[in-house]
Amino acid sequence: MSRPSSRRDFLAAALAASAVPRLTADVWNAWRPGPPDDALVAAVSLDIFNRHADRVRMANIAQTINVLQAMILTEGDRMALTPTYHVFELYTVHHDAVLLPLTFEGAQPRYEYQGQSIPAVSGSASRDKEGRIHITLTNLDPNRSRTVSGEITGAHVSRASGRVLTAAAMNARNTFDQPTAVQPAPFTGVRISGDRVTLDLPPKSVVLVELQ
Repeated sequence: MSRPSSRRDFLAAALAASAVPRLTADVWNAWRPGPPDDALVAAVSLDIFNRHADRVRMANIAQTINVLQAMILTEGDRMALTPTYHVFELYTVHHDAVLLPLTFEGAQPRYEYQGQSIPAVSGSASRDKEGRIHITLTNLDPNRSRTVSGEITGAHVSRASGRVLTAAAMNARNTFDQPTAVQPAPFTGVRISGDRVTLDLPPKSVVLVELQ
């Protein structure tokens, strides 16, 4: 290969030499503070990065403390964890795990608003070093629960446990006076029947399920 003569040629040569181009998202966020819809944005963004893990090498949320879509808020000696923080904590199960393909049976549900529609459910799946399967699912519909089901292939599962992050209102948030208004709670809406798993997702929720 001849020596590149410019930065553009160097980039083109580097991409040509690599079977899979590598990408970096230097900053991303919703550019607004704290309510549960920030958590939904965070979860869907992480799902996108997970699905393209063969290409995405780094993706940095733009803010972490006391700014837009921060994960932690502080004031003097007080601290509050935001819904975005809890999404990041739920998704830590995917760290150092093997990405698993995730598809939904039947027509994928969609959320419609003012003549526009998007997929109502987003998700990621992985298997950790102990063989446990973790599935994170997000229901973007703020008004309707969604039921999804799928078949587990290549593994036998007999037990399921989970947690769910949601709130009664889209504008609910954690404050210094109510720091636990929005936080994960036990999730009981998962059923196993043979090799089939069914989940009932509450409106505007992020769900983590562990299968063993």
